[in-house]
Amino acid sequence: MKAIAYKSPREFLSLVENFLMQDEVVNNLPLGILKRLVDQGTGDTEPLMVAIKDGETLRMCLLKTTSHLVVSAPKDQYLADAADKAVDYILTHLAGKVKIDSVIGQLDTADAFADSWQRRTDGRVSVEMQQRIYRLDKVNPPPPCPGQMRQAEEKDFELAAQWIYDFSTEAVESITHGQARELARRHLREKSLFIWQDKQPVTMAASVRPSANGIVINLVYTPPEHRKRGYATACVAALTQHLLDKGYKFCSLYTDLANPTSNSIYMKIGYYPVTDSIVYRLHKN
Repeated sequence: MKAIAYKSPREFLSLVENFLMQDEVVNNLPLGILKRLVDQGTGDTEPLMVAIKDGETLRMCLLKTTSHLVVSAPKDQYLADAADKAVDYILTHLAGKVKIDSVIGQLDTADAFADSWQRRTDGRVSVEMQQRIYRLDKVNPPPPCPGQMRQAEEKDFELAAQWIYDFSTEAVESITHGQARELARRHLREKSLFIWQDKQPVTMAASVRPSANGIVINLVYTPPEHRKRGYATACVAALTQHLLDKGYKFCSLYTDLANPTSNSIYMKIGYYPVTDSIVYRLHKN
């Protein structure tokens, strides 16, 4: 096997797209990131894009922009060898150049990478978040809830930025206030942020990472004082239906397995589990 690094997101996407599209829901994260890089450019970010190939056969792909290293691979007998080659490449070619301290992927793939990392660095890994990826094809309408969904507007900027910051803090992967403001600005510009309004804004949700047939719902956040009133369920159901009406064949989302409430409410409106994902924190000795 050999590791090949790429500089062009378009070239890398053309190489890995057929493989990733074999399971569009499971691979929504790398597909969505690459599509954004192709459509909008890399800006000041120099993404890490590496293919692990066995001859002409793709065995694993690695992708990193500003956060976790995303690892994707088929579940087959070559998985451990592909993970070893990936870790070898990182330790040999990227040490001191690219900071890689966490990895996210489907459970089997991330496990193989983490195992190889521990063996080859004599380090350790810790679980940062256990996740489940869900898919929905048809919405089951939730019970009636006061209020209605609307698209976020410029007047919502400060609130959206604060809620995005609060969401990230609760989701473990916290960001700075500046990053939250940048993300809020982007969502307002792309018209992808939505608010449930019940006399006042009470919940938000966003659509992210559109792919060929689906799109992901993210940033579902309700401030503590408005929780347990059905707002999040109503907002996610309304946004999901809105996206299906726009022509997407399915919607998907990630949940934190440590939060049984969110897993329950999503299943009630029609989301069903597809696979588990995990985020590992990587530690060197």
